Amino acid sequence: DDLWLPHHLESSVVALDAGRAAVLCCSGYIPVVHGERLPAKYVERPPSLDELLRGECGIVLTSTIVMRAASFVNCGGFSAEFIRPGFEDTYMFLRLLEHGEFRCLHETHVFYNSPSFSESAYKYVWGFHVFARLVRSRYGKSAYPSLRVAKNFMAASLLTRALEQMDGNSPAAAIRTLMRLVYFHPLSFLKNGNFKRLLRRRNFRRFALSAIVGGYRFEDKGLAGSIRIR
Repeated sequence: DDLWLPHHLESSVVALDAGRAAVLCCSGYIPVVHGERLPAKYVERPPSLDELLRGECGIVLTSTIVMRAASFVNCGGFSAEFIRPGFEDTYMFLRLLEHGEFRCLHETHVFYNSPSFSESAYKYVWGFHVFARLVRSRYGKSAYPSLRVAKNFMAASLLTRALEQMDGNSPAAAIRTLMRLVYFHPLSFLKNGNFKRLLRRRNFRRFALSAIVGGYRFEDKGLAGSIRIR
C-alpha cells in the first residue's frame, strides 16, 4: 500500500481551503519500485480540462489527492463501469475539472508503491478500453490526443515487457505479450527502435523453440505468415 506522510492531510486541507474554486489538491510523491526509492515527482502546475484532454500535463495520483466530499459527489465519483483497474481516476479527474480547478503542492507527501514501467500495461490495460469509450462519448474528438498519449504509453510498456521476457529467457511469455500488443495497438511496435532487438538471430531461435514447446504452430503462407494456437 502507499504511505501518507504525517503532514499530508493538514497541508493539503489548508491549500484546498485557500482556493474557493478548488475541488482537489494534489502533492508530490516518491515512487517506490520493488523496494527502491526513486527521485520525487511533482505536478508542476494545476492542469486545465483542455490540457488533460490533450495529454499535456503530469500524472496526478489518487494517493496524493485530497478533495471535497461535495466535489466527489457532484462529479459522480468513480464510474461503476470500471470493473478492473486502469484510468478510472483519470476519468474522474476530467469530470472534476468540469466543476472547478486543482491546486498542486510542490511538497512530498506520499510514498507511492509504483509498478515498474513494464508492469503498467498489464495492470491497467483492461481499464483503458472503458476509459476510451467513456471519454469519446463525453468529449468527442477533444479526447483523441489524450487517448493517443495513453495508448502509446501502454504499447511501449508491453514492448518493454516482451524485451525483458526475452532477456530473461522466457520467449513463450514474450510471444504472448507481443500478441497482446498486436491486438492492442497493431502498428506501434514497428515505430519503436527496440523492436529490432526481438529480431536478433538468437531471439528468433528462442521464438521458434517456444512456438514448438508452447503449442504454437507457424504456418507458411507466402509473405503472410501466421501463428495459430493449437
